[in-house]
Amino acid sequence: MAEPKYLIVSKLSQKDIDRIFSKISVDPVTGCWNWTGTLTRKGYGSVYYRGRHERIHRLLYAWMRHPIPMGVGRNIPVLDHVICSNPRCCNPAHLELRSQRENILRGSGACAANARKTLCPKGHPLPTEPDTGYGPGRRCSICLFEKRNSESHRRHKSEYDREYRKRKH
Repeated sequence: MAEPKYLIVSKLSQKDIDRIFSKISVDPVTGCWNWTGTLTRKGYGSVYYRGRHERIHRLLYAWMRHPIPMGVGRNIPVLDHVICSNPRCCNPAHLELRSQRENILRGSGACAANARKTLCPKGHPLPTEPDTGYGPGRRCSICLFEKRNSESHRRHKSEYDREYRKRKH
């Protein structure tokens, strides 16, 4: 397996520091360092550094705290705005390296909302882990049992079986 690559910023020139910090506005209430320069489509600050565009929060984190693993993959941690959830914020104190799963589940998207659910739509308790026997995701075992034992399910299954046998012969 190849060695992981890291974003390492051991030092910045005074010119780079002046250029970067001239585009940061500190919010005294939240403590966010809001980037006022170029933004990506997702609202993250972007800066040109060593011949490539870098997200400013990643650059400052790598300079002030710790090198950041680069790339995409299941085991490569990502930077998460754990304090503020503000994509314009580049305050390294608001950031932590987390797994992609932790980052997503902490958010407000559909995956996070579904992961926080404890009951199915009928009010039965949901399992805490996915039931791998029935595809991806968590399924209510009570509703699944009721569906498999319902009259309409048996009728549709027998019709499907008859059609399948016809096609096979």
